[in-house]
Formats: sequence, structure tokens, C-alpha cells
Amino acid sequence: MTQSKDHPFLDGGVDKSKLWSFTLRKLAVGAGVGAIVVFGPLLFIYALYLVGTLLPEESKQAQDPSQGEFSSLEQDRVAGTFAPAHGWTADGSWS
Repeated sequence: MTQSKDHPFLDGGVDKSKLWSFTLRKLAVGAGVGAIVVFGPLLFIYALYLVGTLLPEESKQAQDPSQGEFSSLEQDRVAGTFAPAHGWTADGSWS
């Protein structure tokens, strides 16, 4: 058997317009997926921005409710007394 008998498109057995429509359909689907991947996160960020513009001015100027929440962790880390629940210990072993 020759290769042209194994693949009918090599000896002209497939309609050229069908190949073009198949190829263009695949290109269009790929372009659509690419557009979703690129513009999806951008639209999400823009939607968050729009929600932020609807907030009252007092909430935008308010203090951070978690202010100082992590300062004690930082002080413990600097002092060397911070001990996570799991992780590498000071002697190099895993806890």
C-alpha cells in the first residue's frame, strides 16, 4: 500500500472546500478560546473596579480592619519564637 491509499486527502479524495471549512472552524474556535483567556480576567478586574466605584466614600477611606493582625506573627518571626503548625523546624527537620 502506498501512502496516498492510506490517506485519501493526498490523492485528492477529499473535497477542498470541506478542508477549508474544517480548518477555518478550528482557527475560529482557537481564537475564541484565546479571547476568553485574555479578556476574561480583564473583564473580571474591570467588574471589580465598577463595584468599587459604587461603594460609598466613607468605606473607601476607612481603616483596614485587619490592621495589626499580622504584626504579632512578624514579631514572633523576628524573635525566633514563631512555630508554624507544619513545616521546616530550626534544626532542619520537617514537623
